[in-house]
Amino acid sequence: MRHLLHMASYSSQTNMHARNLAIVWAPNLLRSKDIEATGFNGTAAFMEVRVQSIVVEFILTHVEQLFRDAPLHGTSWPGNGAGG
Repeated sequence: MRHLLHMASYSSQTNMHARNLAIVWAPNLLRSKDIEATGFNGTAAFMEVRVQSIVVEFILTHVEQLFRDAPLHGTSWPGNGAGG
């Protein structure tokens, strides 16, 4: 998520602000095998992607609050095998 937030910081050049990034990435980040198995299409599929994108946009706009204590990739903390 921090990487996507970093990408959003270039939105003035790329127009990929949090909402656009959420629309693009939500179906991959919040993929549901149950939904895929039911064969959602048309309006139902659109509504599902809409909900997913709202959730991802919320997460992107609140990354620091949600993941404040989460270690960054490659940092050492007990149990991650990176030392300590």
